[in-house]
Amino acid sequence: MDIEQFPIEIVYYMLQYLSVSDLFFLSLSSDDFYNAVKKIKVNSYLTVTKINGECSLKLISPDATGCLVFDTQKPDPRDLIRGRNILRIGNEKVKVKATYFTDNCQTTVHIREKNIPKMLSLIFNYINELFKPTDICLNMKLKNVEKYFKDDTVYTLNIMDKSVNGERVEKVLSQLTVEGHLIALGKITGKLTTNSKINSMNQLHIRGKWMTPAQILKFDGEHALFDNTLFKTEDIGLFLNAWMNGAYPNLETLILHSKNTFYPSEVTPKIATKPWDPKQRTRHYKYRSRMIDHINRLHLAYVCDCAHDGFDIERKSDGLLATFKISWNHFFFFVWNERFS
Repeated sequence: MDIEQFPIEIVYYMLQYLSVSDLFFLSLSSDDFYNAVKKIKVNSYLTVTKINGECSLKLISPDATGCLVFDTQKPDPRDLIRGRNILRIGNEKVKVKATYFTDNCQTTVHIREKNIPKMLSLIFNYINELFKPTDICLNMKLKNVEKYFKDDTVYTLNIMDKSVNGERVEKVLSQLTVEGHLIALGKITGKLTTNSKINSMNQLHIRGKWMTPAQILKFDGEHALFDNTLFKTEDIGLFLNAWMNGAYPNLETLILHSKNTFYPSEVTPKIATKPWDPKQRTRHYKYRSRMIDHINRLHLAYVCDCAHDGFDIERKSDGLLATFKISWNHFFFFVWNERFS
């Protein structure tokens, strides 16, 4: 089909009703269709995962139906084979098998393991330039980030290493731009620098006692989730006093789990608190952080209920209201940026 035989407005109108997989394959058919798809600006999210030798790249759009997946798993014999194709991107060729699932309108493009480098470079770059995803998530070890993505911009980086050196993490973060969320659930060895980029992440999810209380108290982002730390009751006091004196200007939420036991009776008498006033704020805190995916929903419902087991504090310098909750090994802190006048 010659795209030039239709008014460009009609072409854009038709493209808006296609799935992301249809748009992808259509863009490969000609430069005209590539430019047309690129101009309609499809809202999309891209997730790239490489674990234990297997690799996948998943593109989802809330604006277009279905999703497009590239992976190295062999298709099930029961799958509907849509076709055996050769993807031609620039001067490169990649042999693939495409399958289609009617349940979720997902097109899966199966790629051989030997073509993983092309998936993580050629195909990733093509999709990134074509759709310009607003949210790119990388789930992989640092060696793969260093090899394929060190100069890119992503929203989420999930470091899959069980153990990795802190200097190496800092080096990657100095090259890769992480706009939103850093996840590091393995152990980070060595000492973090004073101005560590880890502490300046917008959303930070860390697990392990390697993250010392002193380092945690340097966090400068909006949302933090710290698991299995060595935080102590006195550290909670230091944090609350610092916040009351104007520290942590960007902070919205802090959820912290410790291997040590917390004693609320040693904290609350030392700071001016007040009970919940329904005229000042709602009962439930609206937790908007991406880290909501890493928290049990039933537990989160309890955590965000700040009616009767929370302590409200107000910062005099700017009038900000916050609520903190303490259990025997958890500390929760929520800032009410949206409160009643």
